[in-house]
Amino acid sequence: MSLAFGVVMAAAVGLSFVRTAPAAARAAAWVVVLGFLAVALDPREVAFFECAPRTGQVVLDGADATEVRSEALAAAAAAGPRSRDLTLTWSGRLGDAVGTGPLGAVAQLPFAALPLQPEAIQVRALGEASVGRPVSLRLEAPPLAEPVDAELSVHFGTGEVLRQQVRLGVSPPPEVPFTAALAGLHRVELAITVAGHRLVCSGGLDVVAAPRVLVLEPSGVAAAALRAQGVAVDEARSLPDDWRTRRALVIGQSLPVDAQQAIVAAVIDGMGAFVLAPGFAGQEEPLRALLPVRPLPPAPDGNGAGAGPGEPADPRVAPPGEPSPPPPRDERPPRGDSTGASPVASEPIEVDKRAIAMVLVVDRSGSMGNTLPNGHTKMSYAKTSALRTAMALGEGDQVAIVTFGDKDAGRVELPMTPATDLAAVRAGVTALAHAPERTFLLAGLRLANDLLAATKAAVKHVVVVTDGEFDPSESMALRSLANRMRTQGKQTVSMVSIVDRFTAPEFRREAELLTRDGGGQFLPIDDPSSVPVLVSAEVTRALQRVGREPRDASRNEPTPPDEPRPQPKPPEPEPPRPDPSPAPPAPQRLVVRAVAESTLLLPRPDDAWPTLGAAVAGTAPLDAHVLLVAGDQGWPLLAFGNRGLGRVGAFAADLFGPAGLEFRTSDSFPARLAAWVQSVLPAQAVRLPEALLHEYKLQPPAPTPDDVARLLAMTGTAPVLAGASGSAPLPSIARSVVSLAGPWALWLVLSLVGLALCERYAGLWAWRRGAGPQ
Repeated sequence: MSLAFGVVMAAAVGLSFVRTAPAAARAAAWVVVLGFLAVALDPREVAFFECAPRTGQVVLDGADATEVRSEALAAAAAAGPRSRDLTLTWSGRLGDAVGTGPLGAVAQLPFAALPLQPEAIQVRALGEASVGRPVSLRLEAPPLAEPVDAELSVHFGTGEVLRQQVRLGVSPPPEVPFTAALAGLHRVELAITVAGHRLVCSGGLDVVAAPRVLVLEPSGVAAAALRAQGVAVDEARSLPDDWRTRRALVIGQSLPVDAQQAIVAAVIDGMGAFVLAPGFAGQEEPLRALLPVRPLPPAPDGNGAGAGPGEPADPRVAPPGEPSPPPPRDERPPRGDSTGASPVASEPIEVDKRAIAMVLVVDRSGSMGNTLPNGHTKMSYAKTSALRTAMALGEGDQVAIVTFGDKDAGRVELPMTPATDLAAVRAGVTALAHAPERTFLLAGLRLANDLLAATKAAVKHVVVVTDGEFDPSESMALRSLANRMRTQGKQTVSMVSIVDRFTAPEFRREAELLTRDGGGQFLPIDDPSSVPVLVSAEVTRALQRVGREPRDASRNEPTPPDEPRPQPKPPEPEPPRPDPSPAPPAPQRLVVRAVAESTLLLPRPDDAWPTLGAAVAGTAPLDAHVLLVAGDQGWPLLAFGNRGLGRVGAFAADLFGPAGLEFRTSDSFPARLAAWVQSVLPAQAVRLPEALLHEYKLQPPAPTPDDVARLLAMTGTAPVLAGASGSAPLPSIARSVVSLAGPWALWLVLSLVGLALCERYAGLWAWRRGAGPQ
């Protein structure tokens, strides 16, 4: 408008002050200018009205991605420019190739989307599945705000072999143990009900045939017990020609030397073996070297504690209270030709290559003074352990006692003292007492390190005896010190800990790491009376490192120094005996104790382990994993060890003779024996957990999180539920404009023509008259 007004003002100035044409011509020019001004200032009429929207709709079923994309583009071209004019409705699972946008549309869902993606649910087999060997099935699912219930089932043929209720969406993922009875392909199904939809995930688990075990045991009881547990068993009286095709051997009888040699080679190559006492072989025979126990040599009378099968006496140790006398010591001077022998050095030898220095680090916290149901205290058993340690050591050995309690309050109760000085040792043991203190181990272990660093013994060993959890703030410092003691000081650290159901798993883990760094072992026990047995076992292990045996190993140990003694009851009159002849004493039996936590001991007995009439007296090498011990001396009874690529287990008693009657008549015996034998089977190759589920069916169909993500990528907006408020497209608004320029255009053109003619003739007329412009 301002432009038109400016043009009119310029024309008005020119027509008013520049008189180049007659008045008639100027009047015509004014008419033209005013006409164009009216057109420029045309008052157009604008009107708005509604009209039906141009919409497009596509149902996405995901059957053909190319067809889905083509239909979506065609519907977009036919629809209006607004995003709500185009509607994409989910109908079936969308594939990866449906395309991306944003297309500018509204996505509709007939149902609410599932909270999880079906393909994210998986069942994995942790290891190879074989007949008779359990395999864990781990159920994996994404974390959910509300975990869902599921049902896992395994089918073989037309029968169902497993059904288990589980919860998905929790951490850690649940695991279900499964043991197959038959080889072949098993069908695995996982059924879930979520958001009103039933999801069935299915797949397969291939179960291979069970490894076969060859049993060489004449009674047939071992084979029957293993068969009852589903173990594939072959029986024989001697090694058959094809014995190497078996995965493991159970040996319960004597074998020829050449057969033993072949078995040794097979075990080193990877075969497993479980050996019972009748199959322990004789001294210097090949099979004896494989055993994770070391039977003691027989006594000179042929009936000693260490007599082994194939030797003059049975493989038994006398029951407690009837120890065999130790062999007489040869006091005669050595004889032989000493010609050419070099003279003894004038300087003393600094290191006795058979001497041992041991330090007992004892917890003196208040709980060590608690009185047990049997009337003893935990500290009394620690004192007994100290006395047994000194009595088992010999000439040249040293022993010390350190206690720990409050932080930085370690105390030396007995400095390094010759083990044979029992009077000094008893005085140090008597000084042991509990106090109202806590459990800071670091100061006590540092003192033990200092005491051992000053000795020249070949073997330096620390045994920690505690009933409490050491303070976790010292964990890193303790591990560092234990590692330094092992690597620099050539010292080893073990721990005997009295535990119960309230003991934190973190303490067990830290204690295991501490003793591992210290080169020793962690021995958790729930029976305080076993403390002296385990400490004696640690002494025996230390002695074996220098090829020695415990001193006075067969002697009965003294009563704990501070344990209360029961008051004697007044004598009661004896009833008259019909037979004056005394009855023969009842034979005593060997008590069996567990010294380690292991699944191989399951199921554990409710009370105590069955006793034995006799067992092989022996020791265990450093690499043996001892689970059960027998007798007061703690002879290893059940032990396992690795030999080359194979694994060997041993039970140091005759389970199938009179001595093992209580063991084999227990209801749990077949399960225990099967677990022991299966533990020596060749290890399975390391493999990734196998995914078992490959098919997913959902009824009724529902969108998944992946479908929602693909619709969002196509449309640029989040999908909405069908029928939601505002989901239908609104009518479009059209606009009409009415202008006066059209009707006036002809008249303006005629005005311009008339102006041109007027100026033409007016000008000619004026020049003819000879008159200039007015």
